[in-house]
Amino acid sequence: MILSLLSLFLAQLCTASTMVKEGVNFLTKENLDYALTNNYTVLAMWNGNTCKMCLDEFWTIQGLFYSFQRESSFLVMANTMGVDEELDKLYHINIQSEYPEYRLFLRGSSEPADTFVHPDGGLNTLYGREPELDALAREFMAATDRGAKLAVMKKVVKLKNRYQAAYRYYKAMKILVRQGAEALQAELTAVQERREAAELFSKEYKKEVGMENVIRQFEAISLERAVVELTPYNFDFVVNGERDVLVYFAVEGCKPCAEFAPIFQAVAEANESGVVLARMDLSLYKSYARRYHIEAYPVMKWFAKGESSQFPYAVEVARTKEAIESFIQEQLHPEETEQSNPEEKETEQVNSEVKEMEQVNSDGKETEQSNPEVKETEQVNSDGKETEQSNPEVKETEQVNSDGKEEAEL
Repeated sequence: MILSLLSLFLAQLCTASTMVKEGVNFLTKENLDYALTNNYTVLAMWNGNTCKMCLDEFWTIQGLFYSFQRESSFLVMANTMGVDEELDKLYHINIQSEYPEYRLFLRGSSEPADTFVHPDGGLNTLYGREPELDALAREFMAATDRGAKLAVMKKVVKLKNRYQAAYRYYKAMKILVRQGAEALQAELTAVQERREAAELFSKEYKKEVGMENVIRQFEAISLERAVVELTPYNFDFVVNGERDVLVYFAVEGCKPCAEFAPIFQAVAEANESGVVLARMDLSLYKSYARRYHIEAYPVMKWFAKGESSQFPYAVEVARTKEAIESFIQEQLHPEETEQSNPEEKETEQVNSEVKEMEQVNSDGKETEQSNPEVKETEQVNSDGKETEQSNPEVKETEQVNSDGKEEAEL
């Protein structure tokens, strides 16, 4: 509701004729076309109606303005998902997303940068796919009888007007139903051959890349396997916040990786926690090393259920079966783990007491207690009382001389 009101406010504030650099412009096709025609660089932001973090990011994004003060042709535009359906469809915006979506248009280019471009060249594994259709592909593969599969195909047909890619998904499903998995594999091989023969980024190239990416969504993926082998085609299916996943990243030719592999396999084979254990070869998929800032191998990452797959936790434990199993239990049952470690609690108590003693030493109290003789000497010297007590004759003489009473009596 708040984001919708924000969109209405922006709509009244900014039109194509009143673009502002020191603020957020309302994202519409008209405004975007105007900016790109005039060779602007545009950061476009889509917020979700039910997105909990979108509003915070909306205000945070304004900090970008201060980074581009010298860039006179830089604009930021924002809108709410679903407000402009034509724009959402044109730039493949998932209106059901729980996170903000961004597109960066460089110097008037109508093709957003890095949306589908692979870091190592060509188009990436997202090109030609749609999240809603990917979900239907998984539903199709999970169906156990022909009738259930046909029901899913009908759902895809109903989406053909919303997604141009729907025909690709329908084609793959039809091949599987009529001819089987071997026929779909043969189709994939033919698609790959045509892609390799096509000119990079040509219409034919894009068509074949899109078809290959869709066919890959129909590869059988079993989460029941001891270790799931991750690829760019199944990564988002396995690691998506719907389940806890422990991923082991490795590279070929890495001796520590080779030594750790059987240990990880042993953990997976004994695993009954419900956590998915997976492995990814970053020799083949280097972009994921950049994505998760991985520079040393082997490394494990914990992708927690209910959290974004963009921000996994580093697993910093010993590479032993026992340490990894203990880590998994700590993530699943943190309270039970704390209660089941009385020795650890006792150690913490001892450390606390030692710290308290160190604090005592720092302000001198303990030193005084441990040296009573020194304390007594200092006290005596400071007021002279002990000296007087230890020389009673001198004290008596001084008293007599001072008042003359003793001489008078003599």
